[in-house]
Amino acid sequence: MPEELSDAEAARYHAVHAAGTDWSAAIRSGSDDERDAAGAAFEQALTQLRPDETLNKLHVPNDADEWRDGLVRLMCRIPDGWGRWISCSKGWYPLLVQLDADLAAIDPGYELHQCKEKYGTLRFYFDTDTDVDAARTRMNALVDAAEDRSARTCDRCGEPGAMHVRNGSGWMRTLCAARAAVDDYEPVGETVTELIPGRRGAWELTTSDGDAYLDLNHGQLEHGGEPHRPIEVLDWPAVGDRARVRLPDGGEWTSGTITRIERIR
Repeated sequence: MPEELSDAEAARYHAVHAAGTDWSAAIRSGSDDERDAAGAAFEQALTQLRPDETLNKLHVPNDADEWRDGLVRLMCRIPDGWGRWISCSKGWYPLLVQLDADLAAIDPGYELHQCKEKYGTLRFYFDTDTDVDAARTRMNALVDAAEDRSARTCDRCGEPGAMHVRNGSGWMRTLCAARAAVDDYEPVGETVTELIPGRRGAWELTTSDGDAYLDLNHGQLEHGGEPHRPIEVLDWPAVGDRARVRLPDGGEWTSGTITRIERIR
């Protein structure tokens, strides 16, 4: 069985995670000096890692709790050189432990290559030596089902969740309403009657002239398949009204009458 991280090694990884969280918060709402200081602290924490010494050790999450044994079994399936860790939050630990048990019932020797969150849902990459097509098909179906469940399961607490996006960053996570409120995430797919100055996010505008996409995180408008950036919103979108935007070349774009405003990320 692979060796676990020592207490000192685990502390260094936890320090990197904490510094990264602080930097993320400073990027969202800090001053220039606070962002610079948090970024420097994160870089300093990274220099303390020894990836050449720890890559093949077990990186057991410090919040594994009752799922620890199952997560250790899962990480032991990762071959040398891939990095023995999982990159997701506690709410998905039960899902992963059950998935491992289901896959092992078909192929006890299957390998895990990577397990992570990407674009708000689970990604689970595995390999199997079984030469039975039906077995491979069943294993792929189990992974697909687990990844689908992750899109309905809060990755923080395991309660029912939905896709959310963080204001101003575009980072996506599957969260319950309570966790989303604490972490400043808003639901993808929400509809509003108007957009106002200071609002962030990327929005689809359904208008009488067709759809347009207004990305307030990056100052971009797309309509007719053509992106424009940077832009200035002159008249803010509202259902029943028209939006007006100044384009990079100095011209203006005016929408048709808006019938729907929906967050897409």
